[in-house]
Amino acid sequence: MEEEKALQLYLEHYKDYLTMGLQRTLASIPGVCNIRVETGLPVDRPAIAGWEQKYAVQMPADLRSFYLATDGLRVAWDYRVSPSGDRFEIGRAEIRPLSQLTRLGGGRHGADDALTLLEPAASSSDSAPRLGGRALLFELDGCGGHGLVCLVCQRDN
Repeated sequence: MEEEKALQLYLEHYKDYLTMGLQRTLASIPGVCNIRVETGLPVDRPAIAGWEQKYAVQMPADLRSFYLATDGLRVAWDYRVSPSGDRFEIGRAEIRPLSQLTRLGGGRHGADDALTLLEPAASSSDSAPRLGGRALLFELDGCGGHGLVCLVCQRDN
């Protein structure tokens, strides 16, 4: 019984660490309920090396550390809209498992697969992000069809 409590406490601290305190912050907001944090088992170093070799990129160190801790993360939360308990999912954030890290842009190493970021028409700023021919994009989260969260890596020479 004591070991089970210790394990539960460890898992709560671990999830809090992975979400950078998001779970605690959400819990403190009135109306937010049913906070769910789902993690996976750690990815081993050879799997990460295989992914890097497949795409000829080096995974950023912080993302590598993340995957060494858990193979993906999903946080979702609901909002209670009435005293009777009616609620609906209001938020979700996800980093996909390594095997589901989807490359965007199609082909292998040709110019046809180059992706560009569109600048707003009113912007003439040089600070807008630009991707070179060596950039590869990977989808971390599809945002429920409302956008994309992407990882941008530079292809190794």
